[in-house]
Amino acid sequence: MHELSIVSSLMDIIMMDARGKNLRKVSFVRLIIGALSSVNPRAVEFALEHLKNGSILEDATFEIVLEEAQSKCIKCATLFEPQLPFLMCPTCGKSSSSFVKGRDIYLDYYEGE
Repeated sequence: MHELSIVSSLMDIIMMDARGKNLRKVSFVRLIIGALSSVNPRAVEFALEHLKNGSILEDATFEIVLEEAQSKCIKCATLFEPQLPFLMCPTCGKSSSSFVKGRDIYLDYYEGE
């Protein structure tokens, strides 16, 4: 379960940043999880519930937003939602595209006092 190490790292980053801003506690955290990130949102929720205990994130509310995947055709620049395993452009039919979003997991923002 790689989600445990991902969540642990995210929490370390939040706590270090919050302490640098003299925050006593974090009340809200918004995470973005891409559809193609290979990260299981339920496993992230489980890890958050267990790792936040005893930290400045203990009473925080966590919002997890699932980000749809988006590709861009290299030939005609059309943006489209890729249908795996094929990445065919719906406009020109070419299979040469690159992912624009949906592959990452990241901290959108957090709030604290």
